[in-house]
Amino acid sequence: MGTILDLREHFHLAFLRHLSQRLRGRRWAVKGGICLRFFHRSPRMSEDIDLDVEPRVSLDALRNAVGPFIEGRLSASVLASGGVTGLASSAPKQTRTVQRWKVSLERGGDAPLTTKVEFSRRRAEIPFTSGTPAAAILERHGFAPFVAHFYDPREMAAQKIAAMASPTRHACRDLFDLDHIFDSLRIDIPGLKPVVPPAEVRTAADKLDGFSYASFREEVVPFLDGDLMELYDNRRAFDDLKERVAAALARLTD
Repeated sequence: MGTILDLREHFHLAFLRHLSQRLRGRRWAVKGGICLRFFHRSPRMSEDIDLDVEPRVSLDALRNAVGPFIEGRLSASVLASGGVTGLASSAPKQTRTVQRWKVSLERGGDAPLTTKVEFSRRRAEIPFTSGTPAAAILERHGFAPFVAHFYDPREMAAQKIAAMASPTRHACRDLFDLDHIFDSLRIDIPGLKPVVPPAEVRTAADKLDGFSYASFREEVVPFLDGDLMELYDNRRAFDDLKERVAAALARLTD
C-alpha cells in the first residue's frame, strides 16, 4: 500500500466496517465520494467521509459508537495493517444537526495525514440500500467482506446535482462525480426528473462554465486512481467531461 491516499482510504474502510457493527438496526448511510468509491466503482479517492444518520440516534449514542474507534481504543491493530502507526482526534462540532470529528493519522516519522468524519441529521428519511464494498477495494486493503448502508446511483445523482447547485459550494469533484454517475454507471437520466427540481438542474448547469481546468487538475486529478491521472493531463479530456455532464443535465430539463 503506502501512498497517502491508500492510508486515508484504509482508515475510511476500517471506520465504515466498525460503524456497520455499532449502528446495527439504525438507519444511516455513507454518502459523497466514499459512497461512489466503495460501492459504485469511482476511481476518485476522498479526503473525508460523510454520512447521514436518522435523527432519533442521539448525540450520546453516536459518540459512543464512534468514539472507541476514533480514539484508537478499537482501531490500533487494524489501522497498523494499513500503515497507520497512531491517531489523534478532536470533536469540534457536536450539535443535533451535525456531529464532526477531525482525525490525524500518524505514519511513522512522516507528517500526519488529516481526515474528517461527519454525520448529518438533516434527513428525516434515509432511503439507503445495503451491500458490501467493491471486492477490489476490500482486497487492496486486506478486508473481508462486510455489509454497510449506502445510497444507490439514482439517489447519488440527485444529491450531487443539489450539491453543484448550492450557492455556497464550488467543488470540481461534483463535476467529476456526476460524469461518473451519468457515464460510467449508465443511470436512467429521464428517470431522475421526478426527484430533481428543474430549477436546481438549471442552476447546476449554469455553474459548469465556472469550473476551470486549473482547478480540476489541483482539486481532482491528484485523487484519481490508476491511469486516469495521465488521461486528465490534458485540457481536451476535461472539456469532454464538461460536455458530457452538460448534455446529461440538458436531458433533465427537456
